[in-house]
Amino acid sequence: HHELKDAESLYLEALKLNPDNRDARLGLANTYQYMPKKFAEGERLVVEALAKRPGDLEFLYLLGQFQGLQRKFGSAAETFRRILKTDSDNYMAHYGLGQIYLEQKRFPLAEKEVKRLLELNPSYWSGYIVLADIYLDWGKPEKALGPARKAWELHPDPYYYYSRIRLWQVYHRVGDSKAAEREKKILLEFAAASEGIKDDIYSDLGEAYALEGMKVQAAHWQIGRASCRERV
Repeated sequence: HHELKDAESLYLEALKLNPDNRDARLGLANTYQYMPKKFAEGERLVVEALAKRPGDLEFLYLLGQFQGLQRKFGSAAETFRRILKTDSDNYMAHYGLGQIYLEQKRFPLAEKEVKRLLELNPSYWSGYIVLADIYLDWGKPEKALGPARKAWELHPDPYYYYSRIRLWQVYHRVGDSKAAEREKKILLEFAAASEGIKDDIYSDLGEAYALEGMKVQAAHWQIGRASCRERV
């Protein structure tokens, strides 16, 4: 949180010195993607930039992102399709459109877009996470196993622990309790060894339990998250 606020201050200062500073506006908009209270402000920044640079694909992508974050799914899909009309191989536009179709539960379309993204950029970690999400939400957990494993293979690092959360969900859905327990143990080892991400692991594991309808366990991990914060 402090890093985001620091970045925001730096970009705002740069824009005060030069309101037409493209990089500063782009950086500020990127920062606002991670600050929910700033989503509307981020969209405004991007719209202003596009008024001067209507063909700037980076700003167009951010416009689609902010529209999606604010649940304007129809507008977001149209923005990403607009990018693809100009650049059909823009893998980030395929990624964004795939996420929107996932939100709309249009699973075959979401799968198509994310698979195209991964054809264009096979090393894009987030693409495998989203593909796993598509199959989980689609009710095809057995198909989610491959993308979740591939995500971990790309970044076998505790800071990319989200791959292991997806693996836990997959094993839970297919009824492999032994494998699910193994994944939970790995996640707890990551939390114990990495103080900087412990709170995030507890929070995301709690959310995963909630998604699986396991409310008591979800509450347990949320309590663990709170206790981590108290110690910090």
